[in-house]
Amino acid sequence: MATRKPTKKTTRPTKSSANDGGFDEFSAAGGMPSVPSLPVGELGRAQKGVKEMQWGEFDRYVQSMARTVLKSFKPEMVVGLVHGGVFVGGALASALKAEFLPLRVTQRSRDGGSARASEELTKEVDGRKLLIVDDVASSGDSLVFATKLARTQGAKAIKTASLIARPGRFEPDFVAVTSDDFFVFPWDYQDVVEDRRFDTGEFQIPAAATRKSSR
Repeated sequence: MATRKPTKKTTRPTKSSANDGGFDEFSAAGGMPSVPSLPVGELGRAQKGVKEMQWGEFDRYVQSMARTVLKSFKPEMVVGLVHGGVFVGGALASALKAEFLPLRVTQRSRDGGSARASEELTKEVDGRKLLIVDDVASSGDSLVFATKLARTQGAKAIKTASLIARPGRFEPDFVAVTSDDFFVFPWDYQDVVEDRRFDTGEFQIPAAATRKSSR
């Protein structure tokens, strides 16, 4: 009579409850439940495809990147490249408790022209440690250009970071995901100007200007 082989019991990880009361100081949302640290830079390189990133997933990547950055670098200011880099940079600045400054870089290499800034970095970067951030780093032209611009303005130390980096292309100092996939980000879908987590002040009209225009 054949003996029946014992079945191997598998243990599946249980999801942590969102109501367990735990909060993470690195959370970009400033109050989202704490989550396990993600292995920055060690994620598998999947085949090309389309991936949708939700706000919760984005926040976990930001938390993980912030922890990784602080292991070797303490930025005093985060510079976010408009458009997507504003959301990533603004969230990282909040997590790192650093100042934030948006910078618009136009005519990127994919447009057939060299990169240039529509506005120069202010003298606020003089003598300070900067983290320059973009959402996706492919050629790296924008990050390289912004780094050179920051140096001319007297920045003391500069590091670069991006949420997504392409395999075999430009590699920033800090990366959350290395992938050839096309990512659809939360800010690609909806109007996030009213989202206070990513309020950089870039789209606000100063009170003084408002009073002046109302005369």
